[in-house]
Amino acid sequence: MGQMGTGEPLDAIASIENSRNPSQIIYLVYLRSENAFVTCGIQEHFAELELMIPAYLIMNDFQLVGSIISAILERLSEAKEKGGVFMYEPRFSVLDVTYSLAQYKGFMLMEPVEGQIGGEMGETAFSFTRDLE
Repeated sequence: MGQMGTGEPLDAIASIENSRNPSQIIYLVYLRSENAFVTCGIQEHFAELELMIPAYLIMNDFQLVGSIISAILERLSEAKEKGGVFMYEPRFSVLDVTYSLAQYKGFMLMEPVEGQIGGEMGETAFSFTRDLE
């Protein structure tokens, strides 16, 4: 991968700006060894694992995957602003497709769950709870 933590990676194919904080930009980078795209910036801005999305998902519906990443970024930002604890949910559904998020090689790998179709649009790929002090 290109440069990390020093602005836009050299091999970024897209970027997503946080509408809550435009200085928080997440880049999407192709990781050839995994035939997948990974985010670059979640660790830097939020101290959470980066996402990994198989290339075929990006190729099938780039806009949908971008929307999912944007929604996760918004929730990360919201949790940080409110002093909450963020957690990736292991399953979520979007447009009648159920996806899983599981730790894989230092990333959170997003994949459709085989044989799992359906679910509610209201399910999310993330959650957070407010720290009680």
